[in-house]
Amino acid sequence: MNVATKPIVTEIIRDDLEWIPIDAVAGTRNMAIKVIKVDRKKARVMFKVRFGPNSEAPRHYHFAEACAITLSGRWAYDEGEFAAGDVAYEGAGSDHTPTSEDGAELFIVLLAPEGEHRLLRNHFDDGSTSDLDFDFFAMLEGKSAAEAEAIFGALLEA
Repeated sequence: MNVATKPIVTEIIRDDLEWIPIDAVAGTRNMAIKVIKVDRKKARVMFKVRFGPNSEAPRHYHFAEACAITLSGRWAYDEGEFAAGDVAYEGAGSDHTPTSEDGAELFIVLLAPEGEHRLLRNHFDDGSTSDLDFDFFAMLEGKSAAEAEAIFGALLEA
């Protein structure tokens, strides 16, 4: 019997990326991000989020499923509180406002439904919204804080 095997492909991604402050473009307070991998073909994004002390993300809606692993610190949202080692599964359609009093670091994987390019929709106090899609994360993938600042400056001027 001849059985063909498919090779397993492994990609090692080192965590030497700089934290990118995202408050100016994402409507967060005291938060930063490291975009580790954007895979449009498999419709997923992997990134780290750092909540600083007294931080908050805007209320947001999930077009994508999310799995958030708490690496350190403590954070919370409408459904409960999380500490280091805790995992939050957020299904598509969930809606909440993450916060942290003391700070936290999370590793998050977003997995979008087939054909969906939007991942999250932020809702702001003035009634406006902003979608975070594959393009948002792709423009930050592997970027330094200085490179991201230049990208954000161009976006805010447009």
